Amino acid sequence: SHLRCLRVNCGLPPRVSGAEIWKLDIVLKKKGKNFAKVTEDMPVGELMYDREIKNDEASKYQCSEGYSIDPRNPKKQRFRAQCHPSGNYEIVPSCRPLNCGSLPKIKGARYKHGDVRFGSPR
Repeated sequence: SHLRCLRVNCGLPPRVSGAEIWKLDIVLKKKGKNFAKVTEDMPVGELMYDREIKNDEASKYQCSEGYSIDPRNPKKQRFRAQCHPSGNYEIVPSCRPLNCGSLPKIKGARYKHGDVRFGSPR
């Protein structure tokens, strides 16, 4: 019987609240060696949680509208979850609602004080 080494499998990509997977970095193997690294594009919002990710591969995420890795910076929306040789994913950030700051003062209007976040009624 022949023994053969298998690539480490991290399992299905982690689900991240407020984010969707938008790309997968996949390593293609040919005769046991890395043959090519390809990026599989997908429409934002389409779920891609049914493919297991292996060592040296990653799933790329984009925060949903109104969410960001940094609530005060709406441009920080993309990140990746890399599969490590240990069989675990690296620490994945979370997408949090954007902080819109304080409401402007309007003469004759009343409101509760405090910062407004995306999706919160005021």
